[in-house]
Amino acid sequence: EPLFVLLSSLLRTFNMPFEVLSACLIGLVFFNLYGTLKEFSVDVSLSIFIYFSLFFLTNNLNIVRHGVMVSFVWQAFRFSFTGNNRKTIINIVFAGLFHYVGFLFFILCLIGHKKLPFIFYAIILIISFYLSYSAEFLHDFIARYLGGIGKIDYYLNGAESGELGDVAFTVGLYANICIFFISFFFLKDKLSVFLYNILFFGIISFLIFNVFNAFAARIAGVFYIANFFLFPVIVQFFK
Repeated sequence: EPLFVLLSSLLRTFNMPFEVLSACLIGLVFFNLYGTLKEFSVDVSLSIFIYFSLFFLTNNLNIVRHGVMVSFVWQAFRFSFTGNNRKTIINIVFAGLFHYVGFLFFILCLIGHKKLPFIFYAIILIISFYLSYSAEFLHDFIARYLGGIGKIDYYLNGAESGELGDVAFTVGLYANICIFFISFFFLKDKLSVFLYNILFFGIISFLIFNVFNAFAARIAGVFYIANFFLFPVIVQFFK
């Protein structure tokens, strides 16, 4: 992806080691994290603890570009929540230039600030479970309309394994569904509604793209960051 190549090439020009590149990228992540924490977190220390426990090592020291992309997407969520469309688009573009999957999050314009009727969420969730078993249809649909974009074809063909996986409903999936419904029934403020709508997108994207393994994890994982901000609100509510 262009920005990653540009930055790494620039540092190689000055004979900088990979550790310097890593430090620059993590610096970008922390910069974006600071902005999102300031906007979304009611308990910054708990949010940071959850972030470092569940996310930091995997996404910033393993799939490095993904972590940078996620941080820019969440900056975009921040500006989407405050109604700043120009900065929302700018951050999505930066996200996509570090990892092409980031461009898919232009869908965030569909994420509402309003609480929808329970029946709406329930029906969408049931349909998503059904679509988990419709891999052939999804494969053909995505290949037709998105094939050839970035690494879409790579994920469509099973990524590293070279084949589609089996349908798998993880403990984490059910935990996220529980967090969503707890939030839905107990949290009423505008911020919480915005965050649990984002979490809901993560749940249904994981279900719909389940058999595409890494692709499902990449997409859903971005939305699941909502937990870093939702969980402290839930703790505060029950406390």
